[in-house]
Amino acid sequence: MLHLKTFGGLSVSVDDAAGVGAAQQRKTLALLALLAAAGKSGLARDKLVAYLWPDADAEHARGLLKQACYALRRDLHQPDLVLGTTQLVLNPAIIASDVQAFEDALERRDDAAAVALYAGPFLDGFYLSGASGAEEFERWLEAERDRLRQRAAAALERLATAAGEHIDAAAWWRRLAALDPLNSRVALGLMNALAAAGDRAGALQVARVHESLLREQLGVALDAAVVALTERLRAEPESSQPRRRIVVPEAAVPEDAAPDRGEAEVAAIQPDVARAGVARRPFVARKRLPLVVVVVAAGLLVGGSLMFGVPFRAHVEAAAPRPKRMVVLPFTNLGLAEDEYFADGVTEEMTARLASSSDLRVIGSTSAHVYKGTKKAIAEIGRELGVDYVLEGSVRWEKPKHGAARVRVTPQLVSTADGTHLWAEVYDEPLDGIFRVQSDIAQRVVRALNVTLLDPPRGVVQTVPTRNLEAYDFYLRGNDYVSRGSDVVTLQAAARMYEKAAELDARFALAQAHLSKVYSRMYWGYVDHSQERLAQAKRSADSALTLQPGLLEAHRSLGLYYGLGVLDYDRALREFALAEVGTPGDQNLLLGKATILVRHGKIREAIAEYERARQLEPASSPVASNYGQPYDLLREYPRAESLYTRAIALAPDRKEPYLLKIWLYLRWDGTTQRARAVLDQAQAAGVADERSVVYARVLMDIFDRSYDKALALLASDAPEIVVADQFRVVPRAQLYAFIYSRTDHPALARAYSDSARRILYKKVQADPDDPRLRTALGIAYAGLGRKQEAIEEGLKAVELMPISREAFKGYHHAWEQARIYTMVGEYDVAIDRLAYLLSIPGQLTPAWLRMDPVWDPLRSHPRFQKLVGGGQ
Repeated sequence: MLHLKTFGGLSVSVDDAAGVGAAQQRKTLALLALLAAAGKSGLARDKLVAYLWPDADAEHARGLLKQACYALRRDLHQPDLVLGTTQLVLNPAIIASDVQAFEDALERRDDAAAVALYAGPFLDGFYLSGASGAEEFERWLEAERDRLRQRAAAALERLATAAGEHIDAAAWWRRLAALDPLNSRVALGLMNALAAAGDRAGALQVARVHESLLREQLGVALDAAVVALTERLRAEPESSQPRRRIVVPEAAVPEDAAPDRGEAEVAAIQPDVARAGVARRPFVARKRLPLVVVVVAAGLLVGGSLMFGVPFRAHVEAAAPRPKRMVVLPFTNLGLAEDEYFADGVTEEMTARLASSSDLRVIGSTSAHVYKGTKKAIAEIGRELGVDYVLEGSVRWEKPKHGAARVRVTPQLVSTADGTHLWAEVYDEPLDGIFRVQSDIAQRVVRALNVTLLDPPRGVVQTVPTRNLEAYDFYLRGNDYVSRGSDVVTLQAAARMYEKAAELDARFALAQAHLSKVYSRMYWGYVDHSQERLAQAKRSADSALTLQPGLLEAHRSLGLYYGLGVLDYDRALREFALAEVGTPGDQNLLLGKATILVRHGKIREAIAEYERARQLEPASSPVASNYGQPYDLLREYPRAESLYTRAIALAPDRKEPYLLKIWLYLRWDGTTQRARAVLDQAQAAGVADERSVVYARVLMDIFDRSYDKALALLASDAPEIVVADQFRVVPRAQLYAFIYSRTDHPALARAYSDSARRILYKKVQADPDDPRLRTALGIAYAGLGRKQEAIEEGLKAVELMPISREAFKGYHHAWEQARIYTMVGEYDVAIDRLAYLLSIPGQLTPAWLRMDPVWDPLRSHPRFQKLVGGGQ
């Protein structure tokens, strides 16, 4: 049986395994989605053509539809998958879809089953990449997405009003609030349910959140019914709160309403705000909520218990006191050397638990790790990190030959001002007591520092992630690998550890969340850029949320999936906002947000997030090097230089900051002198043999017109693919071809261009949607004089990854497109592209254009001379 998932994404599976071929291509997936949404009635061929191939002539479009149906039948091995002649319909005996199951559940009035199927917005994150005429499909998708969201919301309200237990009612109302946080009727329902369950504070918090949303987004006052309930709850003492269920009056629905309750359902969830002088707002009016809505509304999603600490409608006049700052130093491993990862894992978990407090700023583990095994005094560490307190200690994992394993943890909390020990303890527990120990330590620290810890942070501190200690061990090993870097071997090893943890405990939500993050990083960095890997990232994150609803780490995982995988930046930022409610001091979250903002082209906003991360990770080399990149893109080179220099000083064995500084000097200076000095530093540090560093060395020889040196380096140190990162794929043959083209060896240049073409053509056939391969193939075609094919490949790369979709990667492909136009003699078009690239944030500079022989054919062109600042 085939299964089509449309809620929360779009994918086809065959007996729980992902489909291949046509089942992973966007046009054919869109065809399946259209037919699934049409249900038993199906869709006419002409309508399908209008949605998917509106720009093609009628005969060609019908042929394309026929080919798409054939490809699906072939690759899914189901000749009867699509039935009908003029009206096409999916065969329900062969393929089932969640959207049809959702509609069926509503038709039989099984609301619980329907909302269980609604795992997220319809076709969430799906788009037709670079498709001509995709606007028709997008319009249909937006309307269908809104219709299904309305039906899910109406089902949730019916469940909430019919729930027999107050706590169940609150849970349904809360899910509905996530769908429509500006709906006053929903806010009132949630408040009533919480009040009836005895959670007066939670009910009042809902009112505060809802008032903020209405004021910020609509500029209107709070609904009179919400005001009245708020005042009554504030007036009544806690003990007098009734423990009975308070029913929200249902909207009038005719008793003889038809089973298809679409319009009645929409009416039932409209906020009754007429009494407050507010016009009724249709549910479908808001396609996307701004980020501020999500940040505030997140209080509703995670339990409605974030306390502002001020009277209702009051303003805080005085500035809030500076949060206390502390660092958790790496706990010393007193056990076997092979248990080092366990001690580091305990330290990491303690850091994460304490970072969940909004009143405490905890220095990140990367900066803390710098002090592992240090002999520095506490006061000195305090000055260097700017912290008020240090939590340090030791861990011993005892593994006797006979009897149960035990763990001994000895933490102590010290003031950096005077070295006073504020609290110390010795824990000697069975190994399965490690979570209880971690929880107690965090709570004792919180009490010692007089820090307020409210929900949901309290839940983070007290959580027990798994009862399976072997699974927890593999989870910690996965964390250890993640901390080592992001190369292929490390990420693959981390994935294996998390996979094993999830296999040993199928309910280990945290392991699933971390596994999702690794999968997203593998996809983003082209370690494994398959659609199946991306789908696995989504499935793991969804599984984590199913196992533990509201898990903050799962929202962070979804943020990476949407931001690095499907490039839906608004959705990514909404997920990060949900996670940040419970972990306001998490530097990894801030880094994730900053990365997404850079890719979104919002460079200045990214800088603000990087600065927040730097304050929590002052001794982190990755934070410093990442922080420098937005300044680099803005061409504010002195600031970028300072941050790259610091990144090298903090971790001399990391190659990335050396490379970033090399490229910076080349862009800034237009000469190789300072860049070569950095290369010498990398050589001394032992990282100059990395492939990406070899590539930089070859380019600098090319820039200096030292072509013999470049050829010698390629012959001795370069593999067949010199570099393959998230921006480019550069075969060795491509570099040979360019060098020989500049040294009057046209036959050799052509031979090497053809060699590069053969390598790249095979790769494009295997992955036609990889813009890096399209760009490289275009350059190879240009070297062969195949002008039209070269231009088409360059255009395809830019269509697949335009700057508007990914500012960082898209910029590089536009740059290489200008190179292709230059190689094929389209000089004016090339100069147009270059002028545009110089006008926006990016890596290209006039100095680089003056230095790089790629642009030699343009030297005599007056427009190019003006662009680079003078004659050549």
